[in-house]
Amino acid sequence: LLGTILILAMTTYVYLATSLFTSDKLAYIYDSNASLVGTVAEQVHAHASTLAEKLLYFASEQSSAAGRGERSDVPARSLLSADSDLLSLEVWEKNGPALRQTYRFVDPTRLAAVDLAAQDLEDSRKAHPFDAAAVLGEKVVLENVSLPPDVGLLRLAAASADGQRVVVSEIRPDRLLRLFARPRLAQLYLVDARGRVL
Repeated sequence: LLGTILILAMTTYVYLATSLFTSDKLAYIYDSNASLVGTVAEQVHAHASTLAEKLLYFASEQSSAAGRGERSDVPARSLLSADSDLLSLEVWEKNGPALRQTYRFVDPTRLAAVDLAAQDLEDSRKAHPFDAAAVLGEKVVLENVSLPPDVGLLRLAAASADGQRVVVSEIRPDRLLRLFARPRLAQLYLVDARGRVL
């Protein structure tokens, strides 16, 4: 009888120890994943926010130049020379209740350097139409506008605080993809606010 009680006690202790170890391990994995996702999300948010601020500043400068009657691509060329990920720039402004495109700049040399053509951007726009009014509610929108299998593109759009202007840029995804390409214990995916994989 005493032997049976000892065996039952040992079995119970082993079961409890295994359960505790397993639950601790799962809790560690969940905490580790949450920390990893939080870190990468902060990096993506910082990149997108910084780029959105640059774009909004550019749009303000471009609109001011247009208001003075100047038709120059100098602000656009300056921004593109400062950021190698940018492929195109466009500004949309309120005209009555609707937004309309007032400026677009595409540098063929920049596109050729990454093995793209202006037609690739047009094809992307046809496959993924841009809705400027939708950006007003979200303020910053990052979308996957790639044309599989060869053309990888993201579109970043930002609205001004007063909602009078939206600026848009097609960008190369390389910098963001590098955040997800590092060796990790878990596989990460970048998704937009609607849960679509970017």
